[in-house]
Amino acid sequence: MSKFASGLAEELYDASLDGGESASLGTSDGFGWRALFIMDGWGAIICENSQGFVNISEYESEEEAEAEWSELEKAFERYETLALVDSLDTSGCDELFLIIDTARHHIDALPSYEEIENHISSHRECYDRNGWALEV
Repeated sequence: MSKFASGLAEELYDASLDGGESASLGTSDGFGWRALFIMDGWGAIICENSQGFVNISEYESEEEAEAEWSELEKAFERYETLALVDSLDTSGCDELFLIIDTARHHIDALPSYEEIENHISSHRECYDRNGWALEV
């Protein structure tokens, strides 16, 4: 059994090894690694998952592929922010807990990285526990 969903998926994956993609994001762990390919009048996105399988989605136009890529970028940003939020130590800092809790449970969103960074930078006790997050 091949790790590629199709011959085209394998061809584009090989091209990505030489930087032939238009854009890429992620890693094969967790969210998955994805690469965007824009060709003359059409596009494709390949995705490698944590088991190494490579799938492909083809789009009839460049605009359709770029619109889907834009949604993937938003999803990846949310995934990364959620991973950061889940790893922060909010013990002993009610304000940081409130920033995260309010965003996550009351408006079904995540705080921005900038909001977290500003809080951690200006509160010494939070910086001592979470300063590593500013280096990510």
